Amino acid sequence: MANERILLVDDEPSILKLMSTILKPEGYLLDTASNGKEALEKLQIQKADLVFLDIHMPKMDGIEALKSLKLMQEAPAVIIMTGLADRELLEKAFLEGGVFDYILKPAGAEEILRAAREALFKRSVSIHREKTKRLLDESFQRLEAGYDARTRKLRESQITYRSLIDNFPEGLIVLQDETIKLANKKILEWRGGGELLEGKPFSVLMHQNDSIPLPEGKGTEGLDFEREGHFRFVRSDGGYFWAKASLQATSWLDHPAILAVVRDVSAQMEAQDLFRMVTEHSRVGIFIQQERRFIFVNPMFAEYVGMGMDELREKNPLDLVHPDDREMVRLNAIEMLKGRRCTSTAFRALTGSGEIHWILQSVVPIEFKGKRAVLGSLVDINEQKMAEDLLQSMHSELEQLVASISSIIICISHDDRITRINEAAEETLGFSRKELIGCRIKQCGIRWDKKRVMEGISRCRETHAVVRVDDIPFVRPNGKEGLLGLTLNPSTGGSTGSGPVIILGADITDRKAMEGQLMQALKLESIGQLAAGIAHEINTPIQYVGDNLHFLESAFSDLVKLVHAHEDLSEALRSGDSADLPDGILRSLEKVRDCEAEVDLSFLAQEVPPAIRQGLEGVERVAKIVASMKMLSHPGFMERSAFDIKEAIESAVTVCRNEWKYVAELTCEFDPELKAVHGFPGEFNQVILNLVVNAAHAIAPKVTGNEKGLIRITTRKDGDWAEIAIADTGGGVPENIRSKIFDPFFTTKEVGKGTGQGLAIAHSVITEKHGGRIWFESETGKGTVFRIRIPVNPPSKETVADAEANPLR
Repeated sequence: MANERILLVDDEPSILKLMSTILKPEGYLLDTASNGKEALEKLQIQKADLVFLDIHMPKMDGIEALKSLKLMQEAPAVIIMTGLADRELLEKAFLEGGVFDYILKPAGAEEILRAAREALFKRSVSIHREKTKRLLDESFQRLEAGYDARTRKLRESQITYRSLIDNFPEGLIVLQDETIKLANKKILEWRGGGELLEGKPFSVLMHQNDSIPLPEGKGTEGLDFEREGHFRFVRSDGGYFWAKASLQATSWLDHPAILAVVRDVSAQMEAQDLFRMVTEHSRVGIFIQQERRFIFVNPMFAEYVGMGMDELREKNPLDLVHPDDREMVRLNAIEMLKGRRCTSTAFRALTGSGEIHWILQSVVPIEFKGKRAVLGSLVDINEQKMAEDLLQSMHSELEQLVASISSIIICISHDDRITRINEAAEETLGFSRKELIGCRIKQCGIRWDKKRVMEGISRCRETHAVVRVDDIPFVRPNGKEGLLGLTLNPSTGGSTGSGPVIILGADITDRKAMEGQLMQALKLESIGQLAAGIAHEINTPIQYVGDNLHFLESAFSDLVKLVHAHEDLSEALRSGDSADLPDGILRSLEKVRDCEAEVDLSFLAQEVPPAIRQGLEGVERVAKIVASMKMLSHPGFMERSAFDIKEAIESAVTVCRNEWKYVAELTCEFDPELKAVHGFPGEFNQVILNLVVNAAHAIAPKVTGNEKGLIRITTRKDGDWAEIAIADTGGGVPENIRSKIFDPFFTTKEVGKGTGQGLAIAHSVITEKHGGRIWFESETGKGTVFRIRIPVNPPSKETVADAEANPLR
C-alpha cells in the first residue's frame, strides 16, 4: 500500500539496489542500511512498517538486530533474507520473535512483492487487533469507574471500533455458527445493492459451487486455528469475482466466533487461468520439477513422453533420458542451478513405449511454494535432428567429393579472402591450406599472374556470369614455369559487383604442349592430304622450267659452235701475213655462215628471253608454294605476333589451290586499310585453309561439265575488329546438323576425307586464342558463308567481354 515505509538491511549494495528497483514502483517509502547497528539507529529516527533483514552482516548481524527490534514500540514486521536455507539460523530467528517470513537470495520480483504485501497486511491486522483490544480494555476499565462514564466510554469505543472496521482496507466478516454477525464497509461495497448482511448465512456471498470448510460444532471453544480458501464472491446483481478468505478464531460478545479477512484476488486468479490455458494448449511441453520429482506437466509434455501425471510423479526426471545422455543432462542442470540462468540441452528422451526421440530442453531455476524448483520446456526436434544428420552426411559426402576432384578449387569471399582450397590446389600450387586460408588473394604467396586473376574475378562479379581465363603463367612446385586454365564462377548468394567467387582450374601446361603437338600434327596431316595436289601444283611449273632449260641447253650448244667459228675467223684475221691468208679467211667466213644458218640467231633472239622469263616464273611459283607450306606447317608461327592478314589468306589459298581450281573460281577482295593484326599466324592460316577446303568440297558435288562454282573471300576493317568472310556456292549446311558443326569429331565427309576436327579447331583458335567470334550463315541449295571476327590488337577485357556476351554455339 502507498506511503508504507520499508527499511532494507543488507551489506550487499547490489541486493539493496535490486530490491529498491522492485519495491519503489509500488509506492513504498524506502530506506536502506548496510548492517544491524545502522538499521537500529535509523529506526530510532524514523519508524518503519516492514524490515527486510539480512542475517549475515558485519558489526551487527540480523539475529542481534532482531533482539532489539522486538523491544520497540509498534515494532515493524520483519522478513529474513538469506542466501542459504540454514534451518538452525532460521529457527533461531523465528524464536527471537517478530519474524513474519523469510526469502532466499536472490529472490524474484513477484516473491519479494508477495512477501512484502502479506507481511504488511498481517502487521496491519495485528495492529488493528491490538488497538481494538486496547480500546475495549480501556472501555471496561472506565465502566468500573461509573455507570454513566462507562456507558459513554462504551459508546465511544463502539464508534471507534466500528470506524476501524469500516476503514480497514480489506473485507472483514465476523461469523458465528456460519451466520454473518458483522460485515464491514468493504464487504458491503463489493456486495452492492444496499443489502443488510447481518443474520444471513455466509454462503449467500459464495457461488453455489464453492465452499470453505468451517470448524465443526456450534462454536469455536478451545480452537486455535487459521485457514485459507478461495471462492467466488457473489454480488447482488449475480456477478462475481474471485476472493481469498483468511479465517481466524476470535470472540464476539463473549462467544466464540470466526474472523474472516476477505481479499480480492481476481487478478491473481485470472493470471492462473491464463497460465492454465496457455499450458494446456501450448505445443511446447512444460513442466515443473522439485526435489527430483515432477510436480506439474502440461498435456503436451505428457504426449511427448507418453506418460500420464500419475505415472510421472513416481519417475525420477533422469529416468526419461537416454542412458548415454544422462550425465550430460545432469551436469548441465548443476551448472544451471549454480548460475541461476536459463540453459538449453538437446538429448535423446525415452518415451513410455520405449521409443527414442530427440528433445530440446530449456530449464530455468525458480522458487515454488518457498522451495527451489525448476521450470522447463520441451520441444520435439526429432525431425530436425534427422534433417541435421542427413545434412551432415551430405556435407561429409560433399567434402569427400571435393577432395577427390582432381581440378583446382579455390573459394574466395566477398572481401577477397581465401576461405577454402582442396588437395588438388595444394599439390598444383605448392601451398598448404594453413598457408592460404584467410589470406587475401592479392597478398597470398601463389606465384601466378595476379593481375589477370584479379581482372577475371572483377569481371565475374560485374557480369555475375562464368568467366574463363586461360594461359595464366605460374610457377610449379618444382620451380618450373607452367600455365593454368581457370574458370571463375559467381556465388549464387552474391550480388552484381560483389560476392564470393569459386575458382575452378587445372594445370594446362602439358595439355597446351599436347595441343601444340596436335595442332602441328593436324597441319602436317592437312598437308599430307593435300600433298598430291601440292605436288601437282609444283610439277606444272617444274615441267615447263625443265622444258625451257632443255631448250636453252640446245640453244647454248649452237651458240657455242657459232662462237667457236667466230673465234677461228678472228684468229685467221689476226694472222693476215700468212701466204694463204685469203683462203683461210674465206674458209672461216664460210664456217661462220654455216653456223649462223644452223643456229638461227633470229629464232634464238625471239625465244630465249621468254624461256628464261617462264623459268623464273616457275621458280617463283614453286618458291611461293614452298613458303606457303612453311608458313602453314612451321611450329615457329605458334606464338602471338603481328602478321599480314592478306598474306596469310593468300598463302592458305595457294597451298590448297589444287583442291579448288577444278571445281571453283576463287576471288579475293582485301580491304586496303586492313593490314597487320595481332594473333597466331600459323593457327589462323590453318583456319583459313580448313574453311577454303571445306568450301571446295561443298561445291564439288554440284559441278557439272565445264561449269564451276565460286569461292569468294573478303576482308573488312570494322573499327578495332577485322572481319573475314568465306562464301561458297555449295549445297549449304542441312538444318538438322547446324548445331553440331563446331563439335569435335563431327563430320559429314566420307572416311579418309575428314576427321571432324577442322571446324572444332577453327572455333577454338578464333574464340579462345584470338578472343574473337566465328559463325556461319547457310541456305540449303545455295551455299554457305563463314564469318570470322577477331580483334586487330591483342584482346582486352572489353573485347573478351564482348565475345562472351555474344555466344556463337
